Amino acid sequence: MVDYRKLGLSGKVERATLEQVQARLEWLKERKRDMDKERGQDFDLAKRVAERRKVEEEEKQRRKEKKKARRKAKRQYQDESD
Repeated sequence: MVDYRKLGLSGKVERATLEQVQARLEWLKERKRDMDKERGQDFDLAKRVAERRKVEEEEKQRRKEKKKARRKAKRQYQDESD
């Protein structure tokens, strides 16, 4: 193990101030933007939300069609057995 006292470090954790936390969050946000730009991804929240809504609508439509097909099959089965 490393002896922190010999290195001049203490085991105590300092309480962060509001300014330090805000600065850290801003730095993390900038870092994420930079990483996204490097990967070629733009940070466009409106575009991402629109794409997600489209996917959800497609899933909703698929579930609706599946439910309709089950109801139709059930009705056919009941009509045949009557």
